[in-house]
Amino acid sequence: MICKKCRFEKCIQENMQKRMVISQREGHLKKLNKKRRSIVNGHQQNGNNQVNGHKVSSDEDSDFNNSASTSHQNLNVDPVYILSNEEINTISEVYYQIESDLNVRRMLSHTTKSFRLAFSNEYCKIPYTKEDLVEFDYNTYGGCGGFEFAHLIDLVKAIPGSNELSSRDKNLLFRHLTAGDAQMNSAFYTEQIGFADGTLVMQDRLFYKMVPLPISGEEPGADKLFDDNDQFQKYKMVFGQKRRLWLNLCIPYCNLNISYEEHCLLKFLATWQMTFHCFDENGMKIYKRESKKLNQCLHRLCMKHENGELRFANLLLFLSHLFEEVNELILNLHMIHLFHPEPVCPALGELLNFDTA
Repeated sequence: MICKKCRFEKCIQENMQKRMVISQREGHLKKLNKKRRSIVNGHQQNGNNQVNGHKVSSDEDSDFNNSASTSHQNLNVDPVYILSNEEINTISEVYYQIESDLNVRRMLSHTTKSFRLAFSNEYCKIPYTKEDLVEFDYNTYGGCGGFEFAHLIDLVKAIPGSNELSSRDKNLLFRHLTAGDAQMNSAFYTEQIGFADGTLVMQDRLFYKMVPLPISGEEPGADKLFDDNDQFQKYKMVFGQKRRLWLNLCIPYCNLNISYEEHCLLKFLATWQMTFHCFDENGMKIYKRESKKLNQCLHRLCMKHENGELRFANLLLFLSHLFEEVNELILNLHMIHLFHPEPVCPALGELLNFDTA
């Protein structure tokens, strides 16, 4: 669809608003030849026009003549989903609280901190201190404990809208949340207590020294540094993925200086976006509703920055890093599950088998 006319007609057929399709630059019609200019002008005549049978209202024509605004008040959102400031604050606080509850559960599961901290009136933004961290040993690692999955099941049930999903869609949301949480929370914990020391901090309080950067296992002669091939293969599968996580996700994340509030909204927006393509029709409707709410909450939060629109765009672009690393993580876990003689994590097989959803 190189032709502008074809692109225009296709966009109108897909119910896009006319002002969002045609360039706002003044004088753009002068660049069209006489034939194509008459076609475009034909679409802008009296009252309701038609493009391939689709009506375009004169209201949209008048809107086209107004300059576009990039402020949050003029976001192109279905009126049904336009939220007031009070609604945005209420929805945002729900996500801040359920993420805080997850951190409290991790704190009590992995550390010896007092239960009294669970009843603090402040958000638990990070469950660990540097003193709580344990260095990862790939020779003895046995996978996540069952309580880690239990924490995430509780989190899925607390996500707004999840109670309306079918049992199958809840299952799928949980699986994608498990992968997204492992990546996003590792990046956030790293930014908070590990990045300055060159340390990658995982969601289960294990840490990896990343400065100097450990070998990936792909270097020539790397196998000679290990006692046997099994040890070498296990190291390569584990540390190859951790290197990617550090280089491709944690460093960009830390460079953005993402706040706790931005982290919460971005994490749950990503969870919905990673899962929606698997949903049934009802699940798709819920995804559209909840993701639009999250987008508005995140946008409003970003507008508190000096360059709010740029901040919002950078956070959304960061999601491409996350999706790529989640796909790589799933592939890596499949490889470990298939080729490791004993399962690294008892629940891994079921988690990776979407036939059980």
